[in-house]
Amino acid sequence: MTFQDYSLKSPSSDIPTTSRDNYKSDVKSLLRKQSRVAGPHLGRVFVEALDSIDVAFWHKHRPVGQSYIVDCELAGTLDEQGFVMDFSSLKTHLKALLKKHIDHRLLLPLGDPCYELSQEDPSSIVWKATKYSDNDSAVHGLQTHLHTNNEEAFYYRGPAESVIACECMEVDAVFFSDWLQKFLQRKLSEDELFSRISDVRLRLRKEVTSEYTFHYTHGLPQHKGLCHRLFHGHRSKLRVYVDGKVRIDMAKYLVKDYLKGEPFHLAEPSQIVSSRFMEVGSFGCKGEVYTLSYSSMYGRFYATIPANHVLVIARATSIESLAFSLCQHLRQVDPRHSYRVEVYEGVNKGAIATL
Repeated sequence: MTFQDYSLKSPSSDIPTTSRDNYKSDVKSLLRKQSRVAGPHLGRVFVEALDSIDVAFWHKHRPVGQSYIVDCELAGTLDEQGFVMDFSSLKTHLKALLKKHIDHRLLLPLGDPCYELSQEDPSSIVWKATKYSDNDSAVHGLQTHLHTNNEEAFYYRGPAESVIACECMEVDAVFFSDWLQKFLQRKLSEDELFSRISDVRLRLRKEVTSEYTFHYTHGLPQHKGLCHRLFHGHRSKLRVYVDGKVRIDMAKYLVKDYLKGEPFHLAEPSQIVSSRFMEVGSFGCKGEVYTLSYSSMYGRFYATIPANHVLVIARATSIESLAFSLCQHLRQVDPRHSYRVEVYEGVNKGAIATL
């Protein structure tokens, strides 16, 4: 039997073989019948690196900046063009959802027994510690100060739209990924544009790098976009050149020694409204508390945080200012060399400072 013979032969008695035109017409009719029986054809598409998002997790008495790359996968019935969904529309709408509801927010674990979340009015929330563990290193040395000055060590007040309240004991990447997928599934189910979509899958991943990284949070009061929010954050790469040559050891020094190898908050002097000791270019003293406060066009922010979690720099807390501050620190340590510092703000963007 030849391939041509096989392709024309059919076990169905409904298909006549006397006329080529009749045969073609009946094959099309049969295929339409089979399509109606089988239902609409399903397809599955993916977009790698759909977007990147910058958030902060409240973890062990401090905000920790995080940056993630978002991959997505969707399944649904095909339209008349054979598309699950046009990629341009898909990317535009999913990015808009991420920016509107997720990006640059602080995620708070409602199940943490040491904290409580309350709402002062419909537009603002309060997050504060209600008890401390005696063996918690973040609290050690603060008890006397708090008692004497009647202050909260861990307190945050700000617009309700700046936070996400999470039903968990601890916010981490696994919880956040699962929560985000369920959230977007619910949002997409309410959108007519996604009516043919039957399955949504998301994957959050950190940028893979061999370079040194650090986690920080900040807030820019004058920013007209999302960066106005206090305690939004990033995971950032750092690269250092000394006299034109890459110096991994100097990047390690900045991350592990100068920045202490721990998540930190970046503030400028005008944001710190209550402190006994404050030195630009340095972290605050252990056992002390900084009170942070500022107003943006979207509302007022107020927080208290252990001073040794805060790096104070002279200028506004942009990535440009942070890069300059790190470069300036290296020049002060050893002025005999020229320096170039490249600092990323999350994924695929950043600033350069040279001295």
